[in-house]
Amino acid sequence: MLQFVTIGFLLLNGNYSNLHSSLIQNIITQNPPAQTHQPGFWQPVARIDINRPITINLINKTGLIIDYTITDIKMEPVSINPDQTIILNNVKPSLYILVYPDSNNPDSSRIELKYEVQVTQENIVEVRIKTTEDSNNSNRTLNLQDTGGIYLY
Repeated sequence: MLQFVTIGFLLLNGNYSNLHSSLIQNIITQNPPAQTHQPGFWQPVARIDINRPITINLINKTGLIIDYTITDIKMEPVSINPDQTIILNNVKPSLYILVYPDSNNPDSSRIELKYEVQVTQENIVEVRIKTTEDSNNSNRTLNLQDTGGIYLY
């Protein structure tokens, strides 16, 4: 409250230079630097260069048969066998890729998946798909946005 009174007094006296330096000094000494990254689903997990050709590798490390589909095009689900890699070439943003346990697996509704995403210098998105016990930290969808941001849901 004292800062407000001091700033108001300087403003009333019309002493702009003192007001300006006083404000800057208060901001520098009292406010910590802004932190722009706050972890959460609203932050991209990675970024891709949308001006270069984009490849996405779906790497199945679950030990199970899993399926994937792309929601933005009409396609039937495609199975990915354990330790198999599916390569999607010339991908165009924006798109959603859904990956889920194969519906023929009787435990499919109880299996949680986790994606690990890495972008290489060659502009390849490597998505390692694993199982997890943590249902609060699992994934079913990879979203590649037209800004180059990659999000997991």
